[in-house]
Amino acid sequence: MAFVNEIIPQEDREKYSIDTLISTAYIFRWTVDRDADIWLCFVKHSGDPREPMVGDRNQDRWFFCWKNHLIDLWTELLTGEVGLNDSGRSVERLLSIDIPKAAEPHRSQILKDLETALNVYKLGRGYSSYTLTLDIPLELKKSR
Repeated sequence: MAFVNEIIPQEDREKYSIDTLISTAYIFRWTVDRDADIWLCFVKHSGDPREPMVGDRNQDRWFFCWKNHLIDLWTELLTGEVGLNDSGRSVERLLSIDIPKAAEPHRSQILKDLETALNVYKLGRGYSSYTLTLDIPLELKKSR
C-alpha cells in the first residue's frame, strides 16, 4: 500500500493516542501508509495567532510516526508556486527532527519516507499534481 490522505478513523485515533499527542488542536486528517506502519500529521503553523510568534511564519510543525517511533519535526517553506491546472511545487527545508535513539539506525530511510509522505500530504490539499523537494541540511542527514 502507499500513502493516502484521509480523515483519521476513531480506532486509529485511539490506537496511536492522537488526541493525547496533539492536545493543542483537534487534528482530523493525516497521511498514512498502513502497510508500512507510517503516518504524518500536520500539527501547527508558526503563525498561529493564539501563540507567541516563534521564528518565521513559513515554519510548520509535524508529527511523523515511523514504525511506532514518534518523531517531532519542523519544516520551513523556502519557495512555493502554483502553476497551470492547479499543479504546485515547493522546496521545504527540514529545520529540526527528533528521531528516537532506537530508530537512529534507520535515519536515511526515515528521511526518504518523510519526503514521500510530505508529497502525498501536499497532493491532498487540492492540487492536481504536486512536487515537494525536501532540503535536508547535512547535519540532519547524519546519525547521532
